[in-house]
Amino acid sequence: TTTLAASLAYYTSLSLAPTLVLFVTITAQFSPGLQKVFLVEAQKLVGQEGAMALKLIIDNAKERPDLTNLAGILGFATLLLSASMIFGEFRFALNKIFSCREEAAPSTGIFGTIFGVVKARLFQVGLALSFLFMMTVSLIISSIISSPI
Repeated sequence: TTTLAASLAYYTSLSLAPTLVLFVTITAQFSPGLQKVFLVEAQKLVGQEGAMALKLIIDNAKERPDLTNLAGILGFATLLLSASMIFGEFRFALNKIFSCREEAAPSTGIFGTIFGVVKARLFQVGLALSFLFMMTVSLIISSIISSPI
């Protein structure tokens, strides 16, 4: 389990940048002030140096190509795919740590196998998107609660 704990820590640190880039993209659509609130909340959790690293990631994400051109769309799809694959690794490691058994997929030929892989990837993308949604909603609620009345 120490190997799995190390892999979870590695994947957590590896998933930070793509998840933040997706988060910055989503929150930029709502309000640029949400990014400032996020940095203030992050500074409370991880300290000044950690908040500076997050600010650097956010500043670099703002300089990426716009999502309206082909490079931006491919970059967004790549970020979403990498974030979803990291969530898949989380799921595998946590299932192994807690001794959860995977249900064996029925062998229905090549199309069944392809369908199983696509279904698993869609589930992982859904996990990544739901995590981003929860992170955004949590930040909005936190900023509403902490704002002066």
